[in-house]
Amino acid sequence: MPDSCCAIGCMNKRIKGDKNLSFYRIPFGNTETSKNRRVLWLQALKRKNWPISMIDNARLCSKHFISGKKSDNPISPDYVPSVFLYRQQSFSKKHQSIERFERSCKRTKKNTEDNLSQTKAENEQMSVNMDAVTSVDPFKLNQESQTDDVNFVAELHSKVKTLSKNNVELKITINKAITSS
Repeated sequence: MPDSCCAIGCMNKRIKGDKNLSFYRIPFGNTETSKNRRVLWLQALKRKNWPISMIDNARLCSKHFISGKKSDNPISPDYVPSVFLYRQQSFSKKHQSIERFERSCKRTKKNTEDNLSQTKAENEQMSVNMDAVTSVDPFKLNQESQTDDVNFVAELHSKVKTLSKNNVELKITINKAITSS
């Protein structure tokens, strides 16, 4: 049985060899995210009293997405279908949505890179400061406090390095997650 689009008023059907038209299943799954996305898609389709068996087998064509394909990024305008006959959008509004999304992604990436370089600079400055602290002449200090102070400074220095390393790793992970979306 050929796939046909389930959107109200849409007559698109899957034609063998047609690379310009894709069909997507309505999202399903057990996670909270997939359940929420399914609800959003069904609200966008404006279908009332639709049995689950129909929903599970339904397909939606790529013409109902601004860019022509669905997106798994929740902040993308194509996360939920939005182009329907009962809600005509001008080309400029569609184009603006895509441009806004792309600018948002670039901004997020730039901010992450800026934060990463700022963190590296701060780490270098902290390293210089820690070297100055640890280079205090221990012979000028009281014998009892000397050991305590040196141990305390060494411990702090170790913690700073560990936290700085963790911070850089987290920022790199965030940056990779953002750029892969």
